[in-house]
Amino acid sequence: MAWWVLLFTCLLEGVALPSFTQCGKSGTAAPRGGAAGSASKRLSVEELVCVLQCSSSEPALERFLAPHLEEPSLLSLERLDAFCDPRADFTLTVAVAVWNQSIYWRKCHSDEDDGGCMQALSDQDTHRWLRLLYELLEVVEVANALFLVQCGDEPNMPIEHEERFPVFHPEGGHGFWNIPWLNPYQLKALQTGFLDNRTRPSSVQWDQKLPKAYWRGQLCGPNEVPLRKASALPRFRIFELAKQRPELFDVAVVGIDEELTTMWGKKAVKRLIRKHQVRFVEPEDLEVFAPKYRYLLNLNGVVSSWRLSHLLGMGSVLLLQRSQTHEALQELLEPWTHYVPLADDLSDLLGHLELLRNETLAASLAKAAQELFARRVRPEDTYCFALRSLEVSRAEVTLEALLQRGFEAAPSLKHLDEAWHPDGLRPLRQRLQSRAPSRDSSASASAGRGATEL
Repeated sequence: MAWWVLLFTCLLEGVALPSFTQCGKSGTAAPRGGAAGSASKRLSVEELVCVLQCSSSEPALERFLAPHLEEPSLLSLERLDAFCDPRADFTLTVAVAVWNQSIYWRKCHSDEDDGGCMQALSDQDTHRWLRLLYELLEVVEVANALFLVQCGDEPNMPIEHEERFPVFHPEGGHGFWNIPWLNPYQLKALQTGFLDNRTRPSSVQWDQKLPKAYWRGQLCGPNEVPLRKASALPRFRIFELAKQRPELFDVAVVGIDEELTTMWGKKAVKRLIRKHQVRFVEPEDLEVFAPKYRYLLNLNGVVSSWRLSHLLGMGSVLLLQRSQTHEALQELLEPWTHYVPLADDLSDLLGHLELLRNETLAASLAKAAQELFARRVRPEDTYCFALRSLEVSRAEVTLEALLQRGFEAAPSLKHLDEAWHPDGLRPLRQRLQSRAPSRDSSASASAGRGATEL
């Protein structure tokens, strides 16, 4: 049985794995040769897992990798060839390889609308996930790996396809083989320092929060929605509800997605805006404004809205609309424990807001979400998730085989930083060096417990 199959079989059965759950007698893992992340030595995977205090479980990976357990490896070069065959009906995807601690990549199913896919020096979303991988490779010795990352907002690996290709995407869900991965909002929260501020929820006390439902976002919707169904889209529908009970809402749009005007035309979009009395405001800093409100709406856009890494830590009640697909963090949440579930047509929103007038219920939901944020949405947890992704993507690859298939070296970390000038960024190496674990430490480091800062 392949090692990665054994790994996830054990996780699914609740069996603890030493490499991900035990840090030794001292409670920390001292790196080989000196301070964590030193320039001369890299940590082993086990050592980094220990230092980061990674959880013994990643529900999103475990659930969505389960259908692929029958394969000897998650993705072989032969299966990659089948996926990248121009005759295959797949959408634009990046094939990523880690070979000898370096990253190589190529496009599969490139088309005229490449957008920012693989444009790491000009597309910030690509830059963020590529930089995160480089941060890991700087400090940890990993095996060669091979995996697929789908471009675009919507997952496009439906189960109707006979062959189960494991493709990472910011979303996964019912009816798709896609595996939910790190989304741009979570990576932004990490790289801008948002996740480092662990005292944010206490900045506005519960009794000081406004008893209204707050939402800001783009006016958008899924692709290929007919105009006759536009009024049912949640980002139009919310304004109809706000007209019925204006005292319960503070909702507004900060812009219009160009895809709407492409689908329906400018005049049709303007008519919809007038019909639903859509309110427009200037963009607001979510970190500043959202904590002022007791209830925070997460409304679906093109797909589900990727805001959990921000909203969970606000000390407010999260109202999360149901969606066919969702981001990885949602696998950690329990309805009516960490959030209030909303119907996909928002038909129960007004009723749920009435229920939340029970302050005991509302405060308990806000507290549970806040505690989950502190426990499982640490900066470390983003690195842990990415590290797990690399580990399960181990593959037998050679540089010659990659070059024969059109792979090229990805832009280097130096070139990424020259293009983006990430001021204030705390890369993983710096985080590790700042805490230099001691062999004599007596602190407990049970995996996944506490919110130890890096």
